[in-house]
Amino acid sequence: KGDRGRDAIVFAGAQALHGFVEREDRIVAAITFDDGYRDNKWAIEYLRYFQIPATFFVSIGHVRDGSGFEHDRKRQFHDAHPMSEAEVRALAEDGFIVGSHGVHHEDFGTLAPIVAEYVLRESKQLIGDTCGREPVHFAFPKGQRGINITEPTFKLALAHYRYVFGAYGGYSFPQSGRRHFARMGNPLDVRELGMRMTGYTGFRECLSGNAWGIKTDKLDPCSSSNNAIALAPV
Repeated sequence: KGDRGRDAIVFAGAQALHGFVEREDRIVAAITFDDGYRDNKWAIEYLRYFQIPATFFVSIGHVRDGSGFEHDRKRQFHDAHPMSEAEVRALAEDGFIVGSHGVHHEDFGTLAPIVAEYVLRESKQLIGDTCGREPVHFAFPKGQRGINITEPTFKLALAHYRYVFGAYGGYSFPQSGRRHFARMGNPLDVRELGMRMTGYTGFRECLSGNAWGIKTDKLDPCSSSNNAIALAPV
């Protein structure tokens, strides 16, 4: 239990975030993994053992052809292999959520709308072919506001997927019909996790009034400006 008698943390799959608007007395944490690395298997075994749900956003093109990720090759990481199709299929069979992370980890900030739409459709279909059902979750690769997320590609993502995720940090507050969710990087230890779950966003951020990411939640995901406020809730 946290302060004021509330449940401090409830681990849940990404689909539970949509339902948490009905339980504002609970703090819900969704565990997500990006890209679809084969070495996620160690975390997967722990998740299975403790029956903790999670969502895996996979770049299905890398899964199908076995190619490494460009950002790893640039850093000379040659052993960072993607999962196989069988491993991704096993995730879905075990009850984990498999979401889209593009076909080959495309930077949507550089894609023309017609190309972005193709990638969104193709990744959904290929994951459906692999797992037996099409995904309803999509996470922008890299996922930074106004850099890897643009207004046209954001609208397209919402048109093709029920839930859309960024990666620029922040909390997602209870909101009826919410479809866009912010995410933050994994904490390094239990102490940092505890601080995150009590709204600590950093000393300067808290002093500026951004505890719990209150200001971040209002920012436009399609703009890199900190003054750009989203006009409509998503």
